[in-house]
Amino acid sequence: MTPDDEDDDRQASEMTSRWSAVMSAVRGLADGQALPGRPPAAFTPCSDPLSRFYSKMTAHPEWPTFSRLMRESGVPPLKINQAWGLLMSGIEYLDELKKANDSWGFNPYYEALGRLVSEELEITPGTTMALWAGGLGVSDYAEAKGHTTLESSRLGKVIMALKLHSSWPLLGPMWNVLSRAFVARASSDVHIYMRSYDPNSVLIRAEVPGLREVQALNENVRLHWHALYTDKDGKTSEITPKGDLSKDAEFANRDLCVAAMFNYLIYRNEDPDNISAQLMKELLGDKLPESTTGEAKTSTSSPKKYSLKK
Repeated sequence: MTPDDEDDDRQASEMTSRWSAVMSAVRGLADGQALPGRPPAAFTPCSDPLSRFYSKMTAHPEWPTFSRLMRESGVPPLKINQAWGLLMSGIEYLDELKKANDSWGFNPYYEALGRLVSEELEITPGTTMALWAGGLGVSDYAEAKGHTTLESSRLGKVIMALKLHSSWPLLGPMWNVLSRAFVARASSDVHIYMRSYDPNSVLIRAEVPGLREVQALNENVRLHWHALYTDKDGKTSEITPKGDLSKDAEFANRDLCVAAMFNYLIYRNEDPDNISAQLMKELLGDKLPESTTGEAKTSTSSPKKYSLKK
C-alpha cells in the first residue's frame, strides 16, 4: 500500500466516524422520522462553499469559527461535531431538493438539530424571553431592554456570527426550527415586540401559537405585547394605549397592540418613507379608512380607533 493509499484510508476512516456520530444523533432525535441515510459524497474541498456545500464537514470555511465559539460557550466537542454535521446536512438536504424541484417540507436534519441544541437556547439568567417582528433591529432593541432573544441566546450568537450560505431559503427553515425550540423554553414572562404586523410572519404564524401551547401547560407564562415605532432619525419608541410615544408601554393582547400600531402609523406618522407605515397600508388595502379626500389621514390629532382582528 502506497503512502497516498494510506492517507486516503485514514481520511475515509475519519469521515466515517464523524458521519456515524451525526447519523446516530439523527436517529436518536428525530422521533422515528424516516431519514435519507446517504454517506458522504466526496472529499473534494469546496471551491465556493457559500454557494454549495460538499459533504466533507470541515470543508466549510466557517467550521473553525463555529467550533471555537461553541467551545468558548461551554459546549462539549462531541455535541459540537454533531450539531455541525446536522447543520451542514440540513443545508445540503434542502439544496438537493431545490435542484430536483422537490417539495421542501420537513427537514429531518434541522429538526434533529433543534432537539440537540435545546440547552444552548436557554434564557440568560436574570432576563426574560423576548420575541419580535419588524426587522433585526427589533431584536437588538429587545436585548437592550434586558431580554433574551433567539439571536442573543448562546447558540443564536454563534449562528449570527457565521456566513453559512448565500441562499436564505436554505437557512430560513433552520431558524424556524430553532425558533420553535426557543419558544418551548418559555417559563415565565415573555415580551413580544412588533414594529410591523404581518400575519404570515414567523412570530404570528409559529411562535405565538407555540407560546399558547406552553401556556396551556404552565400558567406562569404571561405575554406582554409592545408596539414599536422608529422615526426617521432611527430612534425607537413604544406606542402607548393612548397613541403617544414612550420609553415603555405594553398591551394585554395582540389585538390591542396591533390596533394601537395601526392607529399610530396611519394617523400620526409624519414620515412618508416609514417602511412600517407603508407595509401596514398595503396590508389593509381596501379596509383602510379614508378621509373625505379619499386619502388615509395623517393628522397629528387624536387617532381614530381602528382594530384589525385576525
